[in-house]
Amino acid sequence: MEPAATFRVWAGDAAQPASSLPAQVAAKLVAEEFPNRSMPFHRRLLEAYFAENRNIADNDELLQLATEVGIDATRLREVAGERSAEMTERVIADHNGAIERGVTGVPTVLFDDTFPVPGAQDVDTYERIVERIEANRVPPGE
Repeated sequence: MEPAATFRVWAGDAAQPASSLPAQVAAKLVAEEFPNRSMPFHRRLLEAYFAENRNIADNDELLQLATEVGIDATRLREVAGERSAEMTERVIADHNGAIERGVTGVPTVLFDDTFPVPGAQDVDTYERIVERIEANRVPPGE
């Protein structure tokens, strides 16, 4: 629903990724090890997948994308070797936690850690939801 968003139906010779797990693990590693590059890397992953049809499940591709946003690929490869199993477990735990909270698809916005709103929504919808949550909120001590 974002007018500036670029989306291209998958095309070309590259295989479409069978899993987003490698990209999610890389994003979690970058967030912890290179926090000032986390959002640029996140945006680059989305652009690479949705606009450029790049295989974000491929480790070499992920390292290339990291380099494009100023991350030292040698250091990222080293950290990934040390922490990949741990990060994979954490990504899977995050996924399972989301399912427990009612998240069934992407995108989903979770309000008040209890109310999932699936699918891309316009800003007016989100504003109405926040207003309703606030109107029904019981002040502390009551």
